[in-house]
Amino acid sequence: MRVRAMADYTPSPRAIRAVAVLVRIGHRAWLAALAGYVVLVLILGLPHSPELGPLETPVQIGLLGAGLVGGAIAFRSVPVGGVVLVFGAVALGVMASLRYPPMLAFVAVAPFFVPGNAYVAAWIVGAAPRMTVTASVVLVVLFAGGGFAAGTVHDHYHGAAHPQSEREALAESAVSWVWSGGITPDSAVVVAQVEPGSLTRLLIEPADAGPFGPVVADGEGVARFDLSRLSPSTAYRYVVEVDGVRDEVRTGSLATVTTEPMSFSVAAGSCARSSSNGMVFEAIRQAEPTLFLITGDIHYGNFVEGDPALFRGALDASLTQPAPAALYRSVPIAYIFDDHDFGGNDADSASPSRPAILEVYRQYVPDYGVPEDPNAPVYQAWSIGRVRFIVTDVRSDRSPKTDPDGPDKTMLGATQKAWLKAELLAAADGPIVWVNPVPWIGEAKAGADTWAGYTTERSEIADFIAANDIDGIVMVSGDAHMIAIDDGTNSDYSTSRGAGFPIIHAAALDRPGGTKGGPYSEGAYPGAGQWALITFTDDGGDTITVELSGRDWTGTELVGLTVELPAD
Repeated sequence: MRVRAMADYTPSPRAIRAVAVLVRIGHRAWLAALAGYVVLVLILGLPHSPELGPLETPVQIGLLGAGLVGGAIAFRSVPVGGVVLVFGAVALGVMASLRYPPMLAFVAVAPFFVPGNAYVAAWIVGAAPRMTVTASVVLVVLFAGGGFAAGTVHDHYHGAAHPQSEREALAESAVSWVWSGGITPDSAVVVAQVEPGSLTRLLIEPADAGPFGPVVADGEGVARFDLSRLSPSTAYRYVVEVDGVRDEVRTGSLATVTTEPMSFSVAAGSCARSSSNGMVFEAIRQAEPTLFLITGDIHYGNFVEGDPALFRGALDASLTQPAPAALYRSVPIAYIFDDHDFGGNDADSASPSRPAILEVYRQYVPDYGVPEDPNAPVYQAWSIGRVRFIVTDVRSDRSPKTDPDGPDKTMLGATQKAWLKAELLAAADGPIVWVNPVPWIGEAKAGADTWAGYTTERSEIADFIAANDIDGIVMVSGDAHMIAIDDGTNSDYSTSRGAGFPIIHAAALDRPGGTKGGPYSEGAYPGAGQWALITFTDDGGDTITVELSGRDWTGTELVGLTVELPAD
C-alpha cells in the first residue's frame, strides 16, 4: 500500500513502515484463508443448519465470495478490500451462529477477520487522525453489532423458547438415566445407563415378578430389561441394582394396561431443542398420562455423519435434564424420530446417519417390538384397552423429496406400507391411533417434506382406508411447531371421498413456533411449550369417546375437539 500525504497530514516514517507490515500480514493471511477454505469445502462441504432451508447454500456462497473478492480487491485498494472483508466476516459469523455458539462461530470465520482487520488497521495507521477516530468507531460499532446479532440469532434458534424448569438435578448415582416403554398387559421394557460392564438387575414392587437380570451393561453402559409375567392394570415401582447395590436415587414407575375396555390418557409432543429442560415436561408429568408419545425431534442434533456416538450423546443430554428425566422416570414412553433426530433437515433414506440412528434407537429406546432386522425401519404397534396404536417410521425408507411424485416415490417403503395396511385392516373395527410424525394435510407441492410432496402414496393409503371402511382413525403428528386440530373435514385424500379422520398436531415442546400444511378445521396455534393430551373414555359400549386437547406449558387448553369412535 502506498501511503499518500494528505493536504493537512503526512504519515510518519514509522507509520509508513507499520502500514507495509500490516499489508503483508493481510495478504499472507488472506492467501492462507483462501487455501484453507478451499480444502475444507472440498473435503467436508459447507456447514449446514436447518434454519435457512434452500436459502442457506446461496447465502453461504455469497458471503464466502465477498470474502474472496474483498481479499483480491485489497491487492489494489487496501481500504476497500479491508472493509469488504470485515463486513463479510461479520455477516458470515452471524450466519454461522445459526449452527454454532457465537464465540465458536466467529472463530470459524477468523481467517477472514485476520486479513480484513490487518488491512483496516493499515488504513487507520496511515490515515489522518480524524479518519482514524472515525474508522475505529465504525469498527467498534460493527463488531458490537455483529456480536449482539449473533447472540440474538443463536438464542432464538437454540435457546429456550419458553420458561425452563427450576427443578434441581438429582444427586449423582450409579444410574445416569432410566426410562420405560413397551407396556402391555403383562410386559414392559426398562432401559438404563450405568457404568460400562456393570452387573445389573431390575427390582420391581409389588414383587409379583422378577427380579429381572442379571444384565451386563454394554460398552456404552446401557442395560436393557425385558419385563415379563407382570399383572394387568397394575402400577409398579422399579429400582435398578448396580453391582449388588440398589440405586434409590433414580427410581421409576410404570403401569401395565389391559385388553379389556379401559379409560386412559396419552400425552403427545415433538420438537424439543437439544438439552431442553422446559416447563412443558413438568406440565406433561403433572397430567399423569398412561403414556407419553414423542412424535419426533426429541433433540435437534441434525447429525449428517454416520457416527453412533453423536446420537448417543444427544440422547444422553436429553435424558439427563431434570424436568424431562423426571417425566421419563414416571411415565412410559413411545418414541419415533423425525428428521432432526434422524439426520439433517428433511432427511431421507440416503442420509449417511441412517445406520447410526437405527443402531442407537434399538440400543437406547424401550420400544414395542420393532423389526429384528437392524437395517429395517422401526415401525411398531400395540394396544391399550380396545385402542390400537400404530407408529410409522417416515424417514428410514423415504424417497428423496426432490423425486417426482408418482407410484415409485414413497415415504414408508414397500415393506412398511404393506405392514401398515395389514395393521389398519386388522384393527378396522375399533379405534386406531396412527402416529405419523409429519403433516398429512396440505395441497400438493413438489419437493415438500410432508405428505403434500408424496401425494400418490397418500392417495393410495386413503383409498385403502375408504375401501375397507376403516372409520375409527385418529392421527397424531408433530414436525410443525404448532397445535392444530382437524375434525376430518380436510384430511380425506381418497378418490371416493370416504377416508377423512381427525388429526391433532402436538408441537413445539421447546422450539420457536411455526405452521405447516392445512387448512385445519379447528385452527392452528404456533408456539413453544406446547403439547397434547388425548383422553379415551371407554365404558365398554359400542363407541369410545376421544377428547383431543392442545395445551401450553401452563396446562391451559388452546384448542379442543371431542369425537366418538366405533369400538368392537
